[in-house]
This record gives sequence, C-alpha cells and structure tokens, in this order.
Amino acid sequence: MSWLNTLPKFFSEDSAGKIKTLCNWLVPPCVKFVMGCKHYSPSTEQNIVVSTFRIFEACFKDAWVDKGTTEEAGGALNVIGGIESMLLFALVWSAGAVVDEDGRSKFDRFLKELMKEQNHYNLGTKFPNKGTCFD
Repeated sequence: MSWLNTLPKFFSEDSAGKIKTLCNWLVPPCVKFVMGCKHYSPSTEQNIVVSTFRIFEACFKDAWVDKGTTEEAGGALNVIGGIESMLLFALVWSAGAVVDEDGRSKFDRFLKELMKEQNHYNLGTKFPNKGTCFD
C-alpha cells in the first residue's frame, strides 16, 4: 500500500498499522461487492479505491492534521475511533455511492454483515440498528 507511505507524521506506527489492517479487511470486499451492482455511472475498481482514500484523507486532515494536533494530544483511543469512523464514512460515500438505490440497500446489508462476521479487528465503530449506513 504505497498510499500509507504518504500518511502525515501525525500517525504513529501503531495507527498506520491499524489503518492498513482496516483497509485490507474492508476495502477489497466492498469494492468487489459494488462491482456486481448496477451503477449510476460507469466506475472501475481503481476509481472507487482512489475515491475512498481521497475522502478518508480529507476527513483526517480536516479533523487533525490541518489543526496541528498530535496523536498524543488527540488521545490514542480517540484517534483509533476516528480512523474507523472516517474509513467507514469514506467507504460508504465512495463504494456505496456509485450504485443505484437497490444496490445501496444491498451494500448496506453487506457492509453491516461484513462488520459483524469478520470482526477479527475488534471494530469499535458500529452503525445504528435503525436506518442504513447512508443515513
């Protein structure tokens, strides 16, 4: 993952490792899933992955990096929770956003099941039971 090499110095090695683990766990199956759905406009796997990381990067830069916060000042647990939430947000609004309404409903169920079934990461962030991941 060459993108990890571009992470700001804000992130400790531990946080960078957690980002890598989360991305390896969540991004490939989500991208593969949406490629089997009907899209509003043509999309490629590469475009979806790039969009995911651009949204993710914009989120953490806005939340921490541009404000000059350090990971220690932000609190390690707070940072990990933020990383999880921001990556899920980025996945929903990149991978999940390219599909039609039927695909969004299916993606919502798929992502929630993926988070339950393969939670070897011990994900602390959860979606509410009511509504969809897009709400």
